[in-house]
Amino acid sequence: MRFFLCFEEIIVQLRSATVVKTYASVSGGHLPAFLQRLTAQERQWFQAYMLPLMPHGFARQHDGRAKHTTASRRKRKEKSDILVPLYPVLRQLVRVRQQLAVRTFQAITQARQRVEEGQATLPFSFQHTDLIPLVNRDAKTIAEVQLEGREVTLHFTLWDKCSWVLHHPERFSESTRAAAKAGRDAYDQEHNGFFVQFDGPASDLLWFGDLIEQRVLQQFNKHNATSDEYQQRWRFARGLGFSNGCTCSRPGLLSPSDYWYSDGAKPGDLLFEPEALYRGILYGAALATIALSNGSRVSELLQVSLDRRITQTETVRVLDEGGFPVRGSDGQPVTKQVKMHLQYLLPKGSRTEEERQLFPLSREALRLLGEIKKGLSAKHGSVPYVSPSKTSAKYEHLKPERYFFQWEASCDGKVGILSLNDVQILLRFVLHGLDLYTAQGERIHVSVHLLRHVMATNARQYQHVPAEAIAHFFLHHRFKTTHQSSFTSVVSDYYWQMTEEGRLAVIRDYLDEQEEHDRALVLTPPTSRDLEQMNEDLRRVYEQWHTLHPTAFGHCGCPGLCPRGTDRSLCLGCSYHVEDPAKLGSALAWRTSSAQQAVSLEAQGNLIDARQARIKVQLLDDMMAVMRMQLQEEAAGRYIPVFKVLPTPYHSTKERNEKES
Repeated sequence: MRFFLCFEEIIVQLRSATVVKTYASVSGGHLPAFLQRLTAQERQWFQAYMLPLMPHGFARQHDGRAKHTTASRRKRKEKSDILVPLYPVLRQLVRVRQQLAVRTFQAITQARQRVEEGQATLPFSFQHTDLIPLVNRDAKTIAEVQLEGREVTLHFTLWDKCSWVLHHPERFSESTRAAAKAGRDAYDQEHNGFFVQFDGPASDLLWFGDLIEQRVLQQFNKHNATSDEYQQRWRFARGLGFSNGCTCSRPGLLSPSDYWYSDGAKPGDLLFEPEALYRGILYGAALATIALSNGSRVSELLQVSLDRRITQTETVRVLDEGGFPVRGSDGQPVTKQVKMHLQYLLPKGSRTEEERQLFPLSREALRLLGEIKKGLSAKHGSVPYVSPSKTSAKYEHLKPERYFFQWEASCDGKVGILSLNDVQILLRFVLHGLDLYTAQGERIHVSVHLLRHVMATNARQYQHVPAEAIAHFFLHHRFKTTHQSSFTSVVSDYYWQMTEEGRLAVIRDYLDEQEEHDRALVLTPPTSRDLEQMNEDLRRVYEQWHTLHPTAFGHCGCPGLCPRGTDRSLCLGCSYHVEDPAKLGSALAWRTSSAQQAVSLEAQGNLIDARQARIKVQLLDDMMAVMRMQLQEEAAGRYIPVFKVLPTPYHSTKERNEKES
């Protein structure tokens, strides 16, 4: 077949920017590179079939790249404007969801062990009570966001394939029932796996109940789209950003490799295979945590391995709340050892080992990677060496390593690592249910590239991390920084650049501050059992002291051990403090004052005191959440605060509730 066409005919066929870009890449890049690998005789023979080169600048003028780039940046800015204020919530939501999944699947594992030990028989029903984290879905700023917990009792039934078939004979053919009863074929000991049925509304099944209900944890195929119900489920998946279903290319991540689980379920069945589902949650949480910590691209996330980790230990001075060094009894500054964990990865635009750059890893990311390592070691004996993903642009420049994001690796290591699409699927699954929209009404589908820009923007605008440190360790842009004056020379720029140690110190402080902020972010209203325990604490105090000890916002549940003595200023963050909902108005007034103080301190450049004020605001938010929970339970008749029935000179018998206004 003769490939040569006159250039005028080719231009007529160029209908889209994609065609122009593809033609320029093939004719000017791939084909010339291919000819260089041929012998002189082969090159002479292929020369007759070479595509003509485009005129200089033709692709840049006609492929619409500039217009497309501008439109992409505008859309990304619209999405990041919504997500940047929610950045701390996204980090904490990933953490609490992974921990919720751990507790839930531990309960499932315990039920499975009871069946395996002969203490129970299938089907085995059990329940687990937990707090499901919720985010108000209409929030667009950090001031409007609340991350709270809703107590839910989850009712499960444990099955295996044989017991399911025998208890639902009307769904299966006679031959299938016979195979299940005899334990052969797909129902033998090797293939007969456990799975779980959820008994309750889909909205109570953690955060992914609607995905289980619509059965989208499978690969959709147009050749199987024979029913309207199948098409409807596929449209539902596409609307959430799962183009071909919420499943990964590697079996055992999110969904098992056995198609029986998707084919055996009918509308209304909330069935899932727990091990594969939790493994997908773990991998998705690790990917999201790393992306939200250091701004890695998707190809860089897949490079995280056991072989490229570096730990740097430094000695730093301990500072007090005012930012001054703490001195010991000998008058010398007190120091401590701090560690910073980094990965050597190959960023965009780099190809050789010498061009690898450092990517910081947070402590939460290390914890999740450690759990992934434990699972891989249990499966293979150790973390296997696998080849890089063929879908990655770095495939030709990377070598087989002990990459973390892999599963079911082949013996030769050729197959095992996740694909680029798998990363997006896992991220969207972990952050499913936020339902965020741009100001233009467009639904926001989470991607690694979007999280990268959200992280960097938050670090610069909210945490005031120097732009050079962000560019160096997060975005991995290499450009020359210039002083404010336009008359500075190249020599002057050299002196204005931060040192490597300075950049590392800034990034280390930033990651530590994020960890501290994460621990104080979640609002966890007490459960009914917690409220009763608070009453018991106050009863013991009254029996010992014959009175109740008041505080600014409630009562002290353990005055004998109070480290503050008689100076109980607000008692924020004390685990023994029992809130009084009648003081809700005072708490709100203090919260407003502390927020204004934080803004004023930030404007003055006093970031240390401003951070303390922000922590006080968060603690007051926690306290007000407890007060609202008390009012709700008291109104429902399920809880009576003990300080309302015990005599105390500090509490008026007349009902007096402060309003929030």
